[in-house]
Amino acid sequence: MKNHVEKCYANSMKQFIASIFPQTIFKTKTQYIAAGMAFWTILVLLAQLFTFEKFPAVLRVLGLGDGVLAAICIVLVEFASLPFLLSMPHIGRAARRLSMVCVLLAPVGWLLLNSFALVAQTRSGLFGSTVSVSSAVGLVLSAAWLVVSAVIVLRTVKTALRAI
Repeated sequence: MKNHVEKCYANSMKQFIASIFPQTIFKTKTQYIAAGMAFWTILVLLAQLFTFEKFPAVLRVLGLGDGVLAAICIVLVEFASLPFLLSMPHIGRAARRLSMVCVLLAPVGWLLLNSFALVAQTRSGLFGSTVSVSSAVGLVLSAAWLVVSAVIVLRTVKTALRAI
């Protein structure tokens, strides 16, 4: 009896979790990877937003003017990448393509910023001022982020071209 109740509970929880996400998600391995990348992007975004008032000062050290405009642009690009990563079904084709570009633009931007930070021998601003990491660690994380993002975009484009 206990085993039956556990199975019913597990099935109802799976159905609940599945109902939260669109039906088109979790159909392929790429979508699982994209969901993981969305989780990473949200983590980075939340860390930056948690201490956003200090975030421009972190970027100012890298020579980005007063840092406010750069901080806003970084946050917007990361946020704009989420619809593509989460396979949101009810967005237009142009918005989806823009989101796909942002999936690549965010890690490229951080790769460049962390390269500048490494040369300037300053800390990485990847997590804002919430978590301080060295520029070398930030560079490695940005490179990994870019590789995984490129794999997601290339696989998605390849699948879309095959469907034509």
